[in-house]
Amino acid sequence: MSDDSIGLVFGGGGGKGAYHIGVWKALEKHGIAARVKAVSGNSVGSLNAVLFALGDFDLAKRVWLSTGPSDFLTPATGEPGLFSREGLLRIMEKVPLERLDSCGTHVYVTIQPMALTPPEYVRLNGLPSEDKKRLLLATSAIPAVYPPVKTDTGYYVDGCVTEYGNLPIEPIGQSGFEEIYVLGLDQNVQLGSMGSINGRIDVYKRFPKSRFIPIMPLEYLGDPISGTLNFSRKAILSKMQQGFTDADKILSGRRVYYMRNDYTAINTEIRRIMERLFHSGEELQRFINVSCFKLPNLKTDTMGGEINYKNIAEIGGWRVQQHSGLFQIPFHYRILNSRNERVAWFLDPEELLRALEKYECSLLFE
Repeated sequence: MSDDSIGLVFGGGGGKGAYHIGVWKALEKHGIAARVKAVSGNSVGSLNAVLFALGDFDLAKRVWLSTGPSDFLTPATGEPGLFSREGLLRIMEKVPLERLDSCGTHVYVTIQPMALTPPEYVRLNGLPSEDKKRLLLATSAIPAVYPPVKTDTGYYVDGCVTEYGNLPIEPIGQSGFEEIYVLGLDQNVQLGSMGSINGRIDVYKRFPKSRFIPIMPLEYLGDPISGTLNFSRKAILSKMQQGFTDADKILSGRRVYYMRNDYTAINTEIRRIMERLFHSGEELQRFINVSCFKLPNLKTDTMGGEINYKNIAEIGGWRVQQHSGLFQIPFHYRILNSRNERVAWFLDPEELLRALEKYECSLLFE
């Protein structure tokens, strides 16, 4: 493989898969997405792998935001399993599967034999569209929830039966990529010890020539009800936003949690983000209107911060200021408008950083 090309792995996890769409946006931001030459996925990760290979982020966003609980949780009638597959088939109709044959990116999906032998990995490129659909149904057939899918070689279900099947590193590792990004949906998965049909697998030892970059949720994505089976629009948007925020932090090499006494780093980060997002006081006001700060943000006249404050960022006559902490006044940050009125304030700068990250995500995904 070219030193510049990389592989990408999408794990399964139902509604949690919206997280991948946010990670995708971060991969684009950091110039990584264009280098991907092969993807693999299991279950909903297979759908995301297909969407990624097609290279149309707007299509992926539309597919996810037009998806609802009825697409996955409509009770089955006259077939095994709790829920029908008609919804997934409707989703597939929105995806031009035939374009996979000319997209230039290899796409692999996991299918798990009912006989509980090791999972199989099938490349979708070049297969007839009906076979592609059948394999996408098979890779997402969660046992007992959806019916197994019959192919020419037997009955198959979702690879979630094992950790190694659910996070299909195998076909990407076998392709010889020097760099492999692993997009899991479970923060507890350890690449050095993954459960499989034949015991535990140490991915690092199995593919010693590859460098693995895991991008896992920094916060819990939810249990089977609130996460895996939650396809509400609100949950999907939230997971997209979390995926972008997490991946952007990881790929930027930024610390996830800022040291409370390292205000130089905090202030630099606040200024960098605000200068990127805002170019006028009106834009800052919109941000304040939709953000939920812990402290009441009633407009209050000030002296402009001439004493005991320093400006962190200045945008369109508005200023973000940090208090010096002198004279026993509690340390805090605040935002002043062009009339020197305090329009927002907060004791914890991480509260502002989280609000800025959430606002940036809302601009990307809503």
